[in-house]
Amino acid sequence: MGVKYKSVAKKNPRNAEDIKYYIQQVRNETIGRREFEVAIIEKTALSKAEARGVLVTIADVIREELLRGNAVKLEDLGTFSLRLKSEGAETPEEVTANKLKNVSVGYRPSGELVESIQKIKLEKTE
Repeated sequence: MGVKYKSVAKKNPRNAEDIKYYIQQVRNETIGRREFEVAIIEKTALSKAEARGVLVTIADVIREELLRGNAVKLEDLGTFSLRLKSEGAETPEEVTANKLKNVSVGYRPSGELVESIQKIKLEKTE
């Protein structure tokens, strides 16, 4: 079974008459916490409660470490870190916390994960 995709028309923002077609993934579904727990249970000797505890703990630890200003690197998965966006300032002295516009969580996949997804098989759908 492969990853399903469809073709999608997109206009050139500079020339509305210039249309090209691109691949867009068709997602089957979004796996939630419960489905994730079941997958962990099937692959390990953990109970449902233990699997849930592991997932909650992982989320808690990642959140706590990001709030401490640390990045979290899970070798097989990737690295989570904070991304800060701010307004520009004319001098270094003018750079203060008040210039902060947005904080988000960044994710950089591991080389191993990137390598494995490069091998996907595609199936065209309508």
